[in-house]
Amino acid sequence: IRRPPRSTPKPSSAASDVYKRQVLILLPVLASSDEVDLKNEKSNIIKCSAYHLKAKLNNQYSNKEKYEYHGKYFDTLNQKFLSISPNSSQAGFILSATSVIESWSYIAQEKGQRFANMKIETEYKDLCNSILTK
Repeated sequence: IRRPPRSTPKPSSAASDVYKRQVLILLPVLASSDEVDLKNEKSNIIKCSAYHLKAKLNNQYSNKEKYEYHGKYFDTLNQKFLSISPNSSQAGFILSATSVIESWSYIAQEKGQRFANMKIETEYKDLCNSILTK
């Protein structure tokens, strides 16, 4: 039976000593460009869905036309997301969109509501307007 050297603070098995001495070679697994593109597309759809969900909720009682516009846009993005991500659920999609909205509230707390609104408007409006034209 092989014993660890006395200088070892904790006892270890002979098998673990052998494994410690082995050189482990890891080959990096690279994602294909298609996988990266799909991941980016999903992320953009979720961000834009958050933009339209927030706008829909903000206009719920004040502007029926905007409420319906943002609602239709959100529903269309939802369908597109689920079509390119068949293993995702609608609940997961909505949770993802609401978590993006929540992150915007942290920006508003740190920098002010006006700053947050301008940031959201500039970063997502053009992106959202281009998503469904693809």
